[in-house]
Amino acid sequence: KLLGNIRFSLITLASFLESFVFFSVLFALSLYFQSDLGLSSIDTGLIIFTYPVASIVSSPIGGILYDRYRHPETIMAIGTILECVPVLIIGIYLKYIPELLLIAGFGGSFFWSPSTTMITDALGEKFRVQANNAMFILRNIGIITAISILPLFILHFSRINVSIGEIFVSKARIDISAGIGAYLVFTAIISLSSLIFIFVYHRRARSSNTMDTAGVVDLQHRTIK
Repeated sequence: KLLGNIRFSLITLASFLESFVFFSVLFALSLYFQSDLGLSSIDTGLIIFTYPVASIVSSPIGGILYDRYRHPETIMAIGTILECVPVLIIGIYLKYIPELLLIAGFGGSFFWSPSTTMITDALGEKFRVQANNAMFILRNIGIITAISILPLFILHFSRINVSIGEIFVSKARIDISAGIGAYLVFTAIISLSSLIFIFVYHRRARSSNTMDTAGVVDLQHRTIK
């Protein structure tokens, strides 16, 4: 029943792809600041703190926009761009990280608030629990997958054949900037591809609204006659 609903499937797939950048950016940057730049865990936390704070503060705004705007998928698309483009820039330059994370945090809330409501309400209250479970399973799969491939980027781009655990416990500074940058670019591009499913959803929603409007107009003409 859930998979047969095209709107549910499209938004769930978009949510799955967006989850690649959601947590992985914090994990990768935490590794970069502590192992490459030699910062303490406290200093690292203060730098990347802007991301979750911006997301928490702006999350109610995303919900308000969802209630007021006719096409919430447009809000999701704007949120995707605001979240992924800053991460993409961070991956390329590894500069202005707190400021860009602040923008990404705002963008993330504009995506997650509408998408969560759209997924859980896709088939009504009867299937809300199943829809909610499917959504979180796919999101967690996306997060785990994104984190799991980080060592591959460090190995290939930074030429360092060590585990993530060894990087964290090593007292010596390890140059992993190339691997971290390439990883952030990759996850940002993967998450940006969610725009494809959001666009398809938007087209189908507009087509459905046009058909409904045409049906109402036709019914009115018949009533007048």
